[in-house]
Amino acid sequence: EGQKYPPVAPGRWWKHAQLRLSSRRAYWLLDIAREHKIQVFRVPFPNPLSLHGKKYLTVVGETAAFRSVLTDPLTKKPAVVYSYFKGIFRGTPTIFTMNGPTWHSKRKAVAPAFSSNHIKRMTAVSLEMTEEWIQETLMKQTENESFDVAE
Repeated sequence: EGQKYPPVAPGRWWKHAQLRLSSRRAYWLLDIAREHKIQVFRVPFPNPLSLHGKKYLTVVGETAAFRSVLTDPLTKKPAVVYSYFKGIFRGTPTIFTMNGPTWHSKRKAVAPAFSSNHIKRMTAVSLEMTEEWIQETLMKQTENESFDVAE
């Protein structure tokens, strides 16, 4: 209570950098949360441009806190992370590059496309189409015969 920032995950920055680049990278943050029983924490990374030499990745594993951040119309995306999308879209504002109330209204507009019922329905359609493709394309091939999946 009263802390300005979440606690820093135990370990030196180089250990986190090694884990981030290892084959365990998909589980790295989950391991930290489980082992240290924390759901919101910061992970240190070196930042030669910073006066303190450190930069932090903030991990939010609590649903309520995550939802609060995502739905807050004043939430600002870090430009360093999302500037990549600006280049892809040649500077045209998109939901990936917008901030503030404009971003919030666009996010609300697309939210129904990601409802659980819609996702379940689209999963069923995708599975049906994949199964049909397997039967029509792969099963027609004889054993040990090569083929181009793009055809």
